[in-house]
Amino acid sequence: MGDDVDIAPVKCNTAGDSVTPASNSSKPAEICPQQIYASSSLDRHEQANFVNIQKLLKQTLQFLENQKVASAFQSLCEATSIVVQHCERLGLASDDATCSTVNREQFWAGLNNCWLYALAQRADAGPQEEHVMSKTCTELHEKVIDWADRLEHFGLVNYDMGWWETDILAALETFKKTSTI
Repeated sequence: MGDDVDIAPVKCNTAGDSVTPASNSSKPAEICPQQIYASSSLDRHEQANFVNIQKLLKQTLQFLENQKVASAFQSLCEATSIVVQHCERLGLASDDATCSTVNREQFWAGLNNCWLYALAQRADAGPQEEHVMSKTCTELHEKVIDWADRLEHFGLVNYDMGWWETDILAALETFKKTSTI
């Protein structure tokens, strides 16, 4: 898998209209920016968190490319949990540019587009053990809402810079309806 991939245009939809996730034939290009942190503004632990998040997002794309959909969602959930848990310390919760040199808008767009791209895949693609079952979809739904509840405190829900809960839940519903699981 190379780093040169096409961008699938997906915009945050705050009006509650239906969302059209990225097609499963084109991957978002900047899901995993080459450098998503500035080493001078974060301590080593937070730098390690950013590196881990980036690794997990790249791993998610690799799993999807290999039709390992269930593994992709496990990796994506792990990355999102780290983001939500460490959001403030990573400088992702503030509009204050002096707080950090992280490109927050690009970061959030990348994470959200990764979710939308993953949800544009078929739940029954790949080997049987990689199929996404109904129970997993229900768990994903609960996690998306929980992450939104935790990020709402920072004003990071359903805005360009933040967690696109409405869009992701709409894509998850489409994912569930179009699956043969």
